[in-house]
Amino acid sequence: MPAVKLDQLKLESANLAGKVSRPELFLPMLRELLSNYSNRTFRMQISAGRLKPTPSYHVPDKVLWQLERDVLAQLRVHTQEQGLTIADNLWDAPSFEEKSLAIAILGEAANAPVEPLVARFQKWYSTTSDHQLTKKLVGIGSRSIRAGNQAEWKAIQQRWVSSRRTADLVSAIWAAADALDLEGERCLPEILDLLGNILNTDDLAILPELLQLFQLTIKRSRLEAAFFLRRLAEDEERRNLLAERFISRSISLFPPEMQLELRRDIPIQHKN
Repeated sequence: MPAVKLDQLKLESANLAGKVSRPELFLPMLRELLSNYSNRTFRMQISAGRLKPTPSYHVPDKVLWQLERDVLAQLRVHTQEQGLTIADNLWDAPSFEEKSLAIAILGEAANAPVEPLVARFQKWYSTTSDHQLTKKLVGIGSRSIRAGNQAEWKAIQQRWVSSRRTADLVSAIWAAADALDLEGERCLPEILDLLGNILNTDDLAILPELLQLFQLTIKRSRLEAAFFLRRLAEDEERRNLLAERFISRSISLFPPEMQLELRRDIPIQHKN
């Protein structure tokens, strides 16, 4: 793997991005560039208890970042259909980097009409078992859908929660974290409502992801997060084992002065 010379990389990436409207040129050039920066290893991961090899050029992060930046800039002057044509070709390719670039394009595509975006999102979501690709897809890859049709996006989230599948619940949490990062406090009520619905599933496997999301909500608004926790604790019908552990461990995520107050106000029930 050659050392990354930033000036050279920028030139190569800009030249590649200029061919984005011609897939027959763009795809071979992309693979050549990735190969030039590759150490030719395979990225391995564990998913659902099994080893899932994902072919990867394993290029440095700065290479993939530069490619995404330049390709997305070029696609902003093209139609949604042209962008999605490239995205389809990239998603059907075998490597992690190509699929990752497809997701970035999907997330930045023009959001009208929204139906082609939703169709691809659902197809890709149902056909990948890669942990990192799924996380990027439900986060960055869903941004154009969220911006174009909030009702459609809420329906997707509701299906995830209703399925009660651990993988779907985690996807809903990841998507909420991306929304919070992108939109800030204005989406807090929606995210806290989603948190409450997910807690009803009583799936202990999702507790770490729930706590990570709640920590982000605390950073945005300590008061709203504390109000949510108190309201959850007051609802005896909803205090299942997941909710109880969530309450207990969430308190320690607050600043010390708020922890004392919350421990005083919220009785902790110990369940096996």
